[in-house]
Amino acid sequence: MAGNIFILPAKLGATDGVQLVLDTGAPALLVRPPAAPEVKASAVTTLDSASLVGLEFSALKVVGLDFFGDSVALDGLLGCTVLCDFDLGLDYRAETLTLSGARPSAGLEAEVALPVMLKGGGLAQFQGVNEAVQLRPSRVLVNATVEGTTQLMMVDTGAGVTVIRTALATSLALDGRMTVDTPALAMGGITHTLVMRTKSIAVGAASLEGLPVVSGATFDGLLDGLSQETGVTVDGLIGGAFLRSYYTSVGYVDGMLRLSRYTDQSHAVDEMRRVGIDLSTARNDPPGSRTVARVFPGSDAAAQGLQQGDVVKAIDGVSVSEIHALALPSRLGGASTHELTVECRACAAVSGKIVVKVDDLVPLMR
Repeated sequence: MAGNIFILPAKLGATDGVQLVLDTGAPALLVRPPAAPEVKASAVTTLDSASLVGLEFSALKVVGLDFFGDSVALDGLLGCTVLCDFDLGLDYRAETLTLSGARPSAGLEAEVALPVMLKGGGLAQFQGVNEAVQLRPSRVLVNATVEGTTQLMMVDTGAGVTVIRTALATSLALDGRMTVDTPALAMGGITHTLVMRTKSIAVGAASLEGLPVVSGATFDGLLDGLSQETGVTVDGLIGGAFLRSYYTSVGYVDGMLRLSRYTDQSHAVDEMRRVGIDLSTARNDPPGSRTVARVFPGSDAAAQGLQQGDVVKAIDGVSVSEIHALALPSRLGGASTHELTVECRACAAVSGKIVVKVDDLVPLMR
């Protein structure tokens, strides 16, 4: 896993080691063509053979689309082309996937089960792709409650965050709660979003308090597109930041979403309680380093002199080259301090190392 997202290895044709995001929000199997020479750019390719999630496939349709560009090292999205034939079981604590939905026998609270709507589908053409492809209904929609307001949201394992519309975020912020502008990954690359904490979000009887949510124009546009596709108003995305607290079964076959809360939540790191920096996720960062893209004002990182443009080489002795870009925020959280190996212009590093405190970067109230 990387952060809150499952990343699975695949073999496409003769190309092994293709890294695909497990994405219930994707209606098809989409692959960045440079990751697999067999996949044609801006086209739909039918592969004679493929190995995915422990299964062998033939005549598998793949959409060749470079949707993230160089903003992050991801090869593709594993969507409904494969997933819609199964009831998925996602164990966020053990970082394992099953295709039966059967839950572990221990370490879980009572299951919350509720029906979902599968919407969308039909003949569709992806932007930048020169032919249409027939899609099955794949948008997994469920009612959620955000601070007492009912919202129709899509279950999206390919989203590390939980997304709400800007209109709702603006309404929630009227009570004076803190909001922070921060980058997030979306189709097309990195986009700027507004982050805030919610007092409560519930899916049925499964409820979390203090969960960070994001909003912004890019996500509003995505939700508008989903609404047009499905014929219903989609208000948000239930992503990994919510789902990771539960053993999650997404039932494409049985039409149910099942959530069982883990009794031990130590794996569920709040990415907005971390060292107060954002690190670049770009493919073209120098090997073995990540550039500081932002320092949060008022954080311990800022007080110690870290600046935009400084370079982080390791976190707690682990080279950043060994940490997936999407896992960087969680690796900077989950403890009270972290030791960074850095090249910095103004910080008081000792032998290239500095110990930085973790901050709550978006407290509920100012």
